[in-house]
Amino acid sequence: MKALQLLLFCCLFQQHSVKAQNYVEYHKLCNEAEVLIRNGELLIAQGMLIQAIEMVPKPKAIDYFNLAKCYSQANQHDSTLKYIDLALTNSENMRSLVRKHYLWFDPILTPDEWTDIQERIKHPTTRPLTAEEEKIMLVYDRINELPNHYNKFLYDSIYSKFPVDTVLRNNYIDSMLVAEMKGSEIFDSLCQAIGHFPDSHPSFEYRNYFTTRNFPIEWFEKNEAFLFSELQNGRFQPGRFIEFYLVGKYDPKQVFAIKNPSDLTDEMLEMMREFGVTFDMNTRWLRENQSWPYD
Repeated sequence: MKALQLLLFCCLFQQHSVKAQNYVEYHKLCNEAEVLIRNGELLIAQGMLIQAIEMVPKPKAIDYFNLAKCYSQANQHDSTLKYIDLALTNSENMRSLVRKHYLWFDPILTPDEWTDIQERIKHPTTRPLTAEEEKIMLVYDRINELPNHYNKFLYDSIYSKFPVDTVLRNNYIDSMLVAEMKGSEIFDSLCQAIGHFPDSHPSFEYRNYFTTRNFPIEWFEKNEAFLFSELQNGRFQPGRFIEFYLVGKYDPKQVFAIKNPSDLTDEMLEMMREFGVTFDMNTRWLRENQSWPYD
């Protein structure tokens, strides 16, 4: 899978000959730092993360979290506490990660500090939504409800009660696609009203990622230039862009014929690095899904 995504992005990079923006270099550094942390090279990772965070106006919560891990192993108490706080403030998903990684933080914090953090992660850690942001969240809920009705019935009823009725199954699949297209049109209207993807509240980052996962490829093809711009400005994940690009631009048989990274040229690999996309699946899962992939 890694090789397939690498091949995909080579072609993407050639088509979009755009000078890298700060978020491109930011993702590159943070991806490399995440791998270094897993390999125990924490001092180098710490330097990369500090440099990356200074490059962009809105660093990702997961990178604050990784920097807190680096500082904890350097026995720097105040900085560890500072970046745990920033991670929790910028994403609800950080609560489970901080809890799972208590062995990184517990030894360097005082008992009272760690008790306070444990209490904090039992409750929402981001600021409350404004009235306007609540309205945006209702739009997200509406978008996600559209295909979910068909999806739930498909898996809860049709596959179990009518497993051989392919006509019925295909009709429901078609209905899901229509609902997803309608949802994408609502999302387009939301972005048009704001001028870009919603990003005023930390929760929007995950909702942007989660909601667009279900959109049909036609939506990507229509909005490709806009999405590439949003990627460069830190509002759209590189991996999400690549997934759409793979589905829309390539014959799957041709793409899936590439099995090994050794099939890729050095030039291709260099283009991947320049763009700032990682094809380390554990790193992508952690930084884009904000979930721990190593259990």
